[in-house]
Amino acid sequence: MDNIYLSADEYIEYSSELADDLMLKKLGKEYERYVHYDVDGNSSYTEEGQDIFINILDAVELCLSDVGIYSKEVQDV
Repeated sequence: MDNIYLSADEYIEYSSELADDLMLKKLGKEYERYVHYDVDGNSSYTEEGQDIFINILDAVELCLSDVGIYSKEVQDV
């Protein structure tokens, strides 16, 4: 099976959305404790929420690499 290389923007968007979805599923109603919303409705994680997200994102990126999906940035390395 050939590897797939996504642009950096596509890879970040895809992996981040997947990690956030998994975080929401894992935490359920507790998810809201780890997210702040500004007056415009934009969200950001609390410090603890960011740590949780990064741990999940690391696992997502490992899974993506296990099936041959990478950012184009690593293609040249």
